[in-house]
Amino acid sequence: MELLKIIDRIDAVFISPKATITQLKHEEDDEPYQVWRIDSDNTRYILKEAKGNESEIYHSIRSVLKESIPTLYQVITTDEKTYLLMEYIEGENLCECNRTKLLCALDALISLQQKTGRIGPLTIGRIFLIKASFNAKIVASI
Repeated sequence: MELLKIIDRIDAVFISPKATITQLKHEEDDEPYQVWRIDSDNTRYILKEAKGNESEIYHSIRSVLKESIPTLYQVITTDEKTYLLMEYIEGENLCECNRTKLLCALDALISLQQKTGRIGPLTIGRIFLIKASFNAKIVASI
């Protein structure tokens, strides 16, 4: 399904007709992937194509980790694909890791493990550590 038709199905938040949509790219090779940043008025969102059962995993960990993961506004299912409309959080990722970023990421993972009793069932392929209002948030690419 065409991206604009997917965006037309968003009803959980207001997306301005003048919104700017930017497809994000891998830092390693500058290739686009199925994640878009939506800039609508003064608000930013992330729209991403979910992989596998990512939507179900997100819902299951959301009840335990409310403040530790971005808000999920809406799940959109079309043509056997699922898209997640999520809170956009400004921050750095761990592609270029240094000791400070690594220690912050480890602290966040330890906190996650303490809250859930385990890290599973989440298999973390890529971890992004975001600091917002003195709270660390983990965004996992599953």
